[in-house]
Amino acid sequence: MRRTVLVALAAVLAVGAPACASSDSSSNSDAASSTRATSAAASGPTASAPVCRAADDVRASLSDLQGIDVVQQGTAAVQQAFTQVKSDLAALSDAARGQHAEQVQQVKTDTDAVQAALDQATANPNAQTVGAVATAGRTLVQDTQALLAAVSSSC
Repeated sequence: MRRTVLVALAAVLAVGAPACASSDSSSNSDAASSTRATSAAASGPTASAPVCRAADDVRASLSDLQGIDVVQQGTAAVQQAFTQVKSDLAALSDAARGQHAEQVQQVKTDTDAVQAALDQATANPNAQTVGAVATAGRTLVQDTQALLAAVSSSC
């Protein structure tokens, strides 16, 4: 059932990820990692460069998550990708906290809610707990999109 929970998370985040991801939605991990390096270099040394790099990293990690084939790569790949999304969201939160404190707090709350729903669904897998993962994931995607849109105005 853990596989079902992670598949549900991957599906929810993949649906919202295209709006956050780069224009190449078929990128794999190598291409997304390359995008991170290229985007970081292109940001240049400005006051908003750390925020822009962090936003690019979030887009790339969401793209990585979206590109996972759970059947081929397994649930461990989904968990690893979600861990990277959380890490990149934390970095974006740190970089954007001063300018976008309210949205940053909301994304942190959403990330915690997805993790709590995942933990609950893993411990007690049923339709209700898996549905809670989907709901929390959709909220996280929506609020992440709003934060990315807000920070992109300074990039």
